[in-house]
Amino acid sequence: MVSIRLNNWKISSPSHDRKQPPTPAFQDRLSFVLYTIFCFMRGYLVLDLTRAYISSDPYFTDPRLSITSPLPSGGVDGLPAQFVRAMVTGAQAWALISQMFYLPCLLPVGLHALGLLADEWSPHLWPSYFGSPQAIFLHGVRGFWGKYWHQTMRWSVAGPGYAVADGLQLKVGGLVRYSLITVVAFGLSGTVHMGLVPPQPLHATVSANVIRLYVAGFFWTQPMAMLVETLGAKIMSCVTGLSLWRAGVGRLIRLLVNGVWVLMWFTLTMPLLSEAGKQMGYWRVWTVPFSIWQGLRREGWVAWPVLNG
Repeated sequence: MVSIRLNNWKISSPSHDRKQPPTPAFQDRLSFVLYTIFCFMRGYLVLDLTRAYISSDPYFTDPRLSITSPLPSGGVDGLPAQFVRAMVTGAQAWALISQMFYLPCLLPVGLHALGLLADEWSPHLWPSYFGSPQAIFLHGVRGFWGKYWHQTMRWSVAGPGYAVADGLQLKVGGLVRYSLITVVAFGLSGTVHMGLVPPQPLHATVSANVIRLYVAGFFWTQPMAMLVETLGAKIMSCVTGLSLWRAGVGRLIRLLVNGVWVLMWFTLTMPLLSEAGKQMGYWRVWTVPFSIWQGLRREGWVAWPVLNG
């Protein structure tokens, strides 16, 4: 097991080393195990409940329906259809991806407890995979991607941008340098995520390359929001100064505006992933093997027919 995001590793690169979060994230192995159990249960419930909604909304399985088509009757009333479906897609992605980190790490943590792994290889001594949600409200889309979301691919996709910026001797902290690094990072990230699309998706009504563009397009559009935020922050700092937005009413306004803005932005861009998932048939299968939702409704606890024998 290795820390693929170079957690707490000093690699003599100032752009990397100065951004390493404090470590360790957990007081001891027990706190790591308890947090892992909490994350698993939280993510499992979100996957189950959002999949329950998906089963009632034909948009997620009918390629002919657009994301703005009317919501099913008796469902969520008073909210725009695109907002609801984008948030359901985002919740599924967040809950699924959050399962990929802590749960598998129980193995190396257990090996560390048995004295079979050194301290530097035990994930309970690493920083947290996800940052604080507060970063989203403080910094908007930049906070989501730069501080809250997992940083597994950060160095691998941002490194080339830093190298080019250094080669061009672009000013550190300058808008041009930031723009270049951001565009390169999300450009490479979108290209890498194209690999999630199989050569011949079973339920697709468009070609695999179109679906790949849906997936990549979600990532390729993110720098636009981040650059808008950067420009907006520079303008506001010149007009009002930064101190106004750091405390009191100004801080509350900042938190509210950023929260609404992030919801609006992902309502606009998340449908690219919704469409990709629909074309690949992802929404046709219950996300978890055992459904608490179905069980409580006396529809059977087993969600995957293959497990029924």
